[in-house]
Amino acid sequence: MREGESGKVGALRDLLLDRADSQKAVLLQSAESEAEAWKKAEEAKVDQQVQLILDEAESRSQDVRRRQIAAAERERSLERIRLQNLLLDEGVRHLEGALSALSLRPDFDNILLGLALEAVEALPGAEALVVRPGPKEWPHLSFLVERLSKAFPSIAFEGSSDPAPILGGLWIETTDGRRRLLADWHSKADAFRERLAEALLATH
Repeated sequence: MREGESGKVGALRDLLLDRADSQKAVLLQSAESEAEAWKKAEEAKVDQQVQLILDEAESRSQDVRRRQIAAAERERSLERIRLQNLLLDEGVRHLEGALSALSLRPDFDNILLGLALEAVEALPGAEALVVRPGPKEWPHLSFLVERLSKAFPSIAFEGSSDPAPILGGLWIETTDGRRRLLADWHSKADAFRERLAEALLATH
């Protein structure tokens, strides 16, 4: 090969090599750009998934907290109701005890008479009634029958043959036993239960 031709071949080779290097650089730059874009897209996807997970975790946490608060409120309400019932029962027991202690008063016979008069008035139309006091009130039976007969001359009163099974107070009932008015301490105290319950609710 002649020297001139050898020079041309060399120049051509150098040109091809330069062009290859240039294309290589372009391809590398394009590949790096694509890789960077893919990396950013994947990072965005990951960030989105992480945010979704965080949002779901927060939502579940809030649900759990709401359920715990609701359960605590229910428990507190139940405890309040339980306490109110205990206080109500205690209040009724104290009232029954105070009513039972009335038997120690010197005017107890008049207290019993007041109970009996109220009971008779709550049984309108009765022609004959039986006075049935409790065991503690049994000694006052004759007094009650006498005074009630004077107060209601149109009604025939008689004393019961046995005491009423009560803590204290008395029963007034028709001779056939179909109608009975409870004027005993338990019934009186129980009648105040609703009023006591309202008082407890007003203070809690």
